[in-house]
Amino acid sequence: MARIRDIERRHPRTRASVVAVLLVALLGPVMPSGFAQSDAATLSSGARALTVPEGRDTVSNDWCRVLFAPKWRHLALSVLADAGSSRIKVRSRIGRPVPDGVTIEIVEDVTELVLRSRTATGSECPDWAAAIAWPPANLILMRADAAYPMDERVSPLLLHEFTHLALGRASDGSTGHRRKIPHWFEEGVAQWVAGAPKPSVESDLRPAAFFGSLMDRPAMAAAFLGNENAAQAAYAHTRGWVSWMARVGGYDAPRKVLDHLLDDDLSFDDAVRLGAGLSPVLIDDGWRDHLKSDLSWVPGFLGQLLFGAILVAAVVLGSRKVALRRTKVMDKWAKEEPPVLDPPTTPPQPLP
Repeated sequence: MARIRDIERRHPRTRASVVAVLLVALLGPVMPSGFAQSDAATLSSGARALTVPEGRDTVSNDWCRVLFAPKWRHLALSVLADAGSSRIKVRSRIGRPVPDGVTIEIVEDVTELVLRSRTATGSECPDWAAAIAWPPANLILMRADAAYPMDERVSPLLLHEFTHLALGRASDGSTGHRRKIPHWFEEGVAQWVAGAPKPSVESDLRPAAFFGSLMDRPAMAAAFLGNENAAQAAYAHTRGWVSWMARVGGYDAPRKVLDHLLDDDLSFDDAVRLGAGLSPVLIDDGWRDHLKSDLSWVPGFLGQLLFGAILVAAVVLGSRKVALRRTKVMDKWAKEEPPVLDPPTTPPQPLP
């Protein structure tokens, strides 16, 4: 208990999950044999063997382990405490289980994330990613500096990456190459499962719909290959599209679409028609019209424009005032006659 209180003192945001963290700390430090067997089988199916860096500690349960540097122990306990409920939620949403033998490795920052991604997966990851999932090895790499505040970021990150693991294992089998789910749609489902982020985190799509700049589905797919801003916009668009499909086609529409894609080997258009009861084009149109009809953002937008206009006007007027004062001072100096100096009264002294 003293250790938990010390964690509370140094990291006050962990107080909400103290009971869960305490249970994990008591039950999870030793890796059960069931995990070791499952993990060995999983890693043998991956394209590359997963090597654990030196100096990593481990906490685990019967299906998941978390690797971390000693200073991130409090974060690792929080991750493991949230893993169970996140796993249940993912299965209830998409109908696919998160596999056993999951390894979650906490890395320091984006630099270590890129290096570990290259080592563990043999491929590069975006330098703006908060976490990545590698289904062939049941591996998740999570940045410690992107998981704060923990009560807001850990659960959405786990839900998003667990969705990738569940769908990746279901669609790719043991090869890690064959895909049945469009990438943009999988990202949208993962965002939908993770839940709606705060407005400050995700772009508001209503102005884009009003001004006719809302992304279509091909643009969403292409945006994930662009820079960070383009990818963040794509995340917002794909989550919005899947959320609208769940709204008009039923809350289980995403799961039904995934079932048709994975089990019935249908095309995406046919899977959406059967799973949601509407064609993708009708979902496109309905989503766009819904966003355009919601004008509650306009007062705030006009207020921002007015504030910006006032700020610009204040800067311009201030600059003009300073320029006018400078001009007056220069004119005054130009009109003044130069001072006349009196001749010296003392004759110059000879130099020694």
